[in-house]
Amino acid sequence: LFRSLATKTAAASAAVDFTEFNNALYAEYRFDLDNVKPATDGAGLWCRFSTDGGSSYDAGAGNYSWAYASSVGDAASSADTFLALGPGQGNAAAERGVSGSFALRSASDSAQHTRIFGAGSGYSTAGIVQAFTAAGARLADQDTTALRFLMSSGNITSGTIRMYGLT
Repeated sequence: LFRSLATKTAAASAAVDFTEFNNALYAEYRFDLDNVKPATDGAGLWCRFSTDGGSSYDAGAGNYSWAYASSVGDAASSADTFLALGPGQGNAAAERGVSGSFALRSASDSAQHTRIFGAGSGYSTAGIVQAFTAAGARLADQDTTALRFLMSSGNITSGTIRMYGLT
């Protein structure tokens, strides 16, 4: 059973942070995105993890491995400072932003890499609908206690993200 933990709405936000983790209660977290739109045309959606409740987020060289497959092209990295969740997005009025769902697993297991995976859709900078799947991991065993969504460049202009915990 998924329980609603938080709903956050971006409005020219540098990042959207979720610190409502309770790893003693939840084995998995789900994040549902509705029209999360970049301020900068062509910016991609990223995320980062925290082990200190969001006081800081892991952003060192080689902290993450990620890959996505999309209708406009694929990409991957075996050692990065962020986790890419999909390709660059358009920010024109008719380009509505990213919508989709991502699951976060192994957040509470300090002997495992925290992993995220899911699927979404959005609009390219040419206004073409694009579909994508993405997966990634923090390349260290850790107890993850917060997650940050951000764009590869600029702010998140608008959109809503909901966090759920699986009991």
